[in-house]
Amino acid sequence: MIYRPDIDGLRAVAVITIIFFHLGIPGFGGAFTGPEVFFVLSGFLIASRIFDQVEKGKFVFSEFYYRRVRRLFPAYFLMLIVTLILSYMFLLPADLREFAKSFASATLYLSNVQFYRETGYFDTAAHFKPLLHTWSLSVEEQFYLFFPVVVGLLAWMSRRQFFFTFLVLSIASFVAAVIWIEFDKSFAFYMFPLRIWELGLGIMIATGCYNLPKFKATLPREVLAWAGILLILVPMFIYEPSMKFPGLAAVPACVGTWLIIQLDGERMTSAQKLLALKPMVYVGTLSYALYLWHWPLFVIYSYTDTNGTGALEVTAILSFTLVISHLTYRFVETPFRTGAFGFYTTKWSVFGSTAALSAVLMAAGVVIFLQNGMPNRFDARTQAAIAATDLFGDIASDCVLDSASSRLKDIEYCEIGAPFDADHYTLIWGDSHSPTYRFAFQDSLPDADALMVWSGGCPALFDARVDEYVATAATDLACERRNAAVKRLVAEDDRIDSVIILGRWSYYGRGTGTGVDIQNEIKVWPVGSDYDPAADQYTVYMERFERTVEELRGKGLKVFVIEQPPEFPEFNARIFVMNQLTGRLSDDVLAQIGTVGKAALETRQGPMIALLDRLEQDGAITLLRTHERLCDADACSLMMDGAPLYFDNNHMAASMVRRISDIFNPVAMYHNGG
Repeated sequence: MIYRPDIDGLRAVAVITIIFFHLGIPGFGGAFTGPEVFFVLSGFLIASRIFDQVEKGKFVFSEFYYRRVRRLFPAYFLMLIVTLILSYMFLLPADLREFAKSFASATLYLSNVQFYRETGYFDTAAHFKPLLHTWSLSVEEQFYLFFPVVVGLLAWMSRRQFFFTFLVLSIASFVAAVIWIEFDKSFAFYMFPLRIWELGLGIMIATGCYNLPKFKATLPREVLAWAGILLILVPMFIYEPSMKFPGLAAVPACVGTWLIIQLDGERMTSAQKLLALKPMVYVGTLSYALYLWHWPLFVIYSYTDTNGTGALEVTAILSFTLVISHLTYRFVETPFRTGAFGFYTTKWSVFGSTAALSAVLMAAGVVIFLQNGMPNRFDARTQAAIAATDLFGDIASDCVLDSASSRLKDIEYCEIGAPFDADHYTLIWGDSHSPTYRFAFQDSLPDADALMVWSGGCPALFDARVDEYVATAATDLACERRNAAVKRLVAEDDRIDSVIILGRWSYYGRGTGTGVDIQNEIKVWPVGSDYDPAADQYTVYMERFERTVEELRGKGLKVFVIEQPPEFPEFNARIFVMNQLTGRLSDDVLAQIGTVGKAALETRQGPMIALLDRLEQDGAITLLRTHERLCDADACSLMMDGAPLYFDNNHMAASMVRRISDIFNPVAMYHNGG
């Protein structure tokens, strides 16, 4: 295969724009399309080599993987090891524990699957995931495993038959991606089957069949080349991260790359000559190392510097990334690839050392996860504050997703005690705030049995629909399905004697978050009607809430409602702890992020507070009050005994809520016959 410097230039365009996007450089908000360029290029380059070798009768599976491992793994493993060390040094326990999962999966090139599994209401923010960028490397590695096997099984085919085979696969993959993105955009983004069509474009070029004609005239070649460049670049400047992607939105970048590859490298157009300039080729040569290093360096720096990254910091990160990438290419990639190290030349040594190192790294990830992120790295004072960075504790060990139960089919629930074996039990029903009260409930009622049914961003309402900005259509539908399951359970299970309702009603009433999550939006409306944008959403929510309470009381149930704790718009426990560790937590900073005035509380929660007071006066509910524990006459504080009680701007941390567990005293009195 003839070397084409313009393809290295394409790599440079892709990696430069990806880095600029990740570092938040203005003007590159759509450069998340960069991986599409790499996918099409990989399909073309790998398929070209394999087709040539198959036709010459020289293709050997072990030889292919031997070369791939020598080319990719040394630099990749070096990045993993360095990132592991930096993460151990700087990440807080909850984040290090999450990192351990991605670290183990990245070692096996399955991080795309892991990151898909992590997506959801409480997905850790991207800038806290040092290995997030490995998702695309995992997709490519899965392609390296998939494609040679397919070629080996279909080696009897002609190139034309290969073309049509991958045309059918690519069309199926593309159609699936376009459809799937409407229901689960994270699956469409991360998973290999829905990326096959992008790789397939490159594969079909490599067959040499049905490609564009080799125009002799200059003009059509110039038009095609610049059309390709524009199709790649324009989306990088005009796309927004909030748009549905990939699917149809990925077509321009893929087609643009397809056009550039179609043009041969002997009679270069002006666009190809620009791509083939020495600086572009140099960056393209370093593209793998640049992609490996830029993201973990940026994440670790951003994690430790809570003041954010300005132009100076971004310039420093870019410069350091370029230096370390050059060193990696010069002293790691090249000598390992060319066999300069004698111990890494035979297939046995390459495969054996790779397997051994993979096992060691996997074990490291497992150990860190099992030790909950190794909190003993920090002193006792810091550990007290760190407790607030663990939102739910170990509640996941008691939660299941039941696909067989007729009452709670496909609903996630958590058992406290043994509710299904008890004579009577309490139903705890709410949104993502529910699990944070688990320990506090057990402290107040150690012998009680309870069933907790919850979903993030899902209000505890009968006969209501939601449309949440950060959720998929499938997640919104699951909320309605969950609440319907609760309604059936209440109607059918007479062992339920009481219900505890809770949630972030200021979010559902106002329709937006506040402060750091103000961009989150949610719509709530009754089942059986269309959403009415002119309606007052707080009124709609409260009407559904009151109707829900009436239905529960109609079943003879005692209804408790946990008062929504105050929101602290700018608070984040991670930032709090990092500021404490670095000595930047002044009294002024603490007052700014850790207190909120009663007027602000009234603005967010006022209508619901009035409704709950009225319902309690009417004997419809018993209110479990949190405000009196966190607020005085003028303001509310999230600090208690020198430690924060909150995880973020609206969730209290599970272990910290235990400090106000006496809010459940009325529930305990009810169960004790009081």
